[in-house]
Amino acid sequence: WLSDNDICIWKGFTCVKNNEYFPAKIETFQLNLRSNKLVGELPAEVSLFRNLRTVQLENNVIRETIPTELGFMSSLIQIYLSGNSLRGSIPTEISFMTSMTNIDLSYNTLEGYIPPVIGLLDKLEIFNVQDNGLLTGHIP
Repeated sequence: WLSDNDICIWKGFTCVKNNEYFPAKIETFQLNLRSNKLVGELPAEVSLFRNLRTVQLENNVIRETIPTELGFMSSLIQIYLSGNSLRGSIPTEISFMTSMTNIDLSYNTLEGYIPPVIGLLDKLEIFNVQDNGLLTGHIP
């Protein structure tokens, strides 16, 4: 994650370089590593990618908790983490993701109260927490 290599050549990254004056400048990019048999935790360092718009990591074996640092990725529009082994609560910092339209956390083992601050995401169209077992509260 902290390499100096061009991230546009990394597996799973798709970059959009749409600046004619600075063709090497990355405007936006997405990370798609769904169904790649990834095992481990989601590193907090993913939040260092400031132009990241979409994260697709569904159907892997991602464990542990959702890093609170993800909440500070204001450019993130879609995050798909379904079908993993995430546990713990949904971080309230998620409310800082003001551009977010889709959040899919379904089919994990999340628990605790669904943060009411989810209701502050006025662009949010999809919030899926189906089949998490121990989540309580209402979807605002």
